[in-house]
Amino acid sequence: MCPVKLLDYVHNERQCEEYLMDVLNIQQEKKYIMGAFYEGNHWMLIVVCLGLNTAYILDSQQRTKKKLSIKGRLKAAWIIHCVNGGRRNFAKKNQLQSK
Repeated sequence: MCPVKLLDYVHNERQCEEYLMDVLNIQQEKKYIMGAFYEGNHWMLIVVCLGLNTAYILDSQQRTKKKLSIKGRLKAAWIIHCVNGGRRNFAKKNQLQSK
């Protein structure tokens, strides 16, 4: 994932979701997709584990109540990706869980 594109698209929900869907489609054979994300004057790392249908947002500030704009967009992109025939693997849940 390109941090510049994520930063550019963060305020445009549709463009952000489309970019994330493109990343998921292009990288669907990978085990992990990683990308840096900038929000609230702070950088975080996003790790998408495709085989586990899980995403992690690694934040060194460890804020207890995170309301990050990327979470909902990443979930929406994952659901659309799966509906369109993207990789689901053998996970019990068919949508991406962000943590």
